[in-house]
Amino acid sequence: MTTTSFTEIADLAAPRLTPEMRAMCERIGRHDQYAAIDPERLMTEAAELTGLDDFGPDWFRTPLEVLCRALHEEGDLSPLGALTQRLQIQRLLCARLRVERFIKDHPDIDRPRGEPPIVIAGLPRSGTTFLHNLLAADPGVRALSAEEAEGPPEPAAAPAGDPALAAQRRLLDENLPLMKMMIDIDDGSTVEELSLLGLSFSSILFEIQGAPLPTYGAWFLSTDQTPAYEYLARVLRVLHWQRGGGPWVLKTIQHMAQLRPLTNAFPGATVVCTHRDPGAVVPSMSTLMAYGQRLSTRTVDPVRTAGYWTERVLGMVERCMRDRAGLEERQIVDVPFLRIRDDTDGVLDEIYARAGLPLTEPARTAMATVRANRHPHRHGRIRYDPAALGLDLDRIRERSAEYRARFAVPAES
Repeated sequence: MTTTSFTEIADLAAPRLTPEMRAMCERIGRHDQYAAIDPERLMTEAAELTGLDDFGPDWFRTPLEVLCRALHEEGDLSPLGALTQRLQIQRLLCARLRVERFIKDHPDIDRPRGEPPIVIAGLPRSGTTFLHNLLAADPGVRALSAEEAEGPPEPAAAPAGDPALAAQRRLLDENLPLMKMMIDIDDGSTVEELSLLGLSFSSILFEIQGAPLPTYGAWFLSTDQTPAYEYLARVLRVLHWQRGGGPWVLKTIQHMAQLRPLTNAFPGATVVCTHRDPGAVVPSMSTLMAYGQRLSTRTVDPVRTAGYWTERVLGMVERCMRDRAGLEERQIVDVPFLRIRDDTDGVLDEIYARAGLPLTEPARTAMATVRANRHPHRHGRIRYDPAALGLDLDRIRERSAEYRARFAVPAES
């Protein structure tokens, strides 16, 4: 039996970047990237780039304004981070314009159809990515492709072998070498729908890409997200019309705190809630978030980041328990993290039985290949240091005791 070694992140608070990356950041910093993060300017640019002007339902405008203001006031964005956010928002606006044009050209698309999806709605770091990759391997279901991650692909999208994309990937790998130990980002990983929710600019996507955004997060949690989820369903109908396939398999950590909007927009969905000890989730999630900030923010503050994500994770479990009261238990599958590891076949059987779908031999064979090739710790493991993050794990477990008792989640050492 082999033993997986642990790696320490020595430069979490004081990142060491390659000379090539530092030189690129210096070049980008010669221009004011922040100035371009303006809602009206970005919408005008998107319209000019696409030649389109119909953004669809106006609900997205408020979250876009809240997001841009938070990025200016709280984002602490580096020049590279500001450029990345500006280009991302511009891409999302362009994708939204293409969605609306596609529906206008094919009005029969915009009607609910097909089988209800399977939606994984679990805590971060609770096995959701592994489970998503397993389910998406089934040829009888439909998962997002990388090209669809921000809506209908652009007509002139860069080919997979584009040298610029390869260079970008190399730079990221060189400056975030330990990222693959914390999250499954290899080629072939299943894509989640965070960016599709980002088409409404109401998505946890923007919070996980940089420093904490307290005002944006507060707006997000205090606002009914049903319109954003309804727009997600609208975009998925477009993508399904384009490429067909079986029922969707969806997943993102945001869903756990949004069960009511989720089930409003996807009636009949089978919701798979994965559960794990928040005392194990928070150090892992906080380290991942702080590590990723080295390219997007001017400074990295692991303690502040850990405090922010402590409240977000505990808020997820509280909202999950609150919202379960109004849902039909027959459409929910509760799966503790350790069961995904120790009883994978039983978990899959239960999900398919609850969804009323056949778990075919081709599906089992494809899933077995994923299990053989995508072991969660195949690249190694990170040693998380709660003390360096300013975390009180006893306090986190005390605050989550009701949640852990309800879903039979043991404390992890």
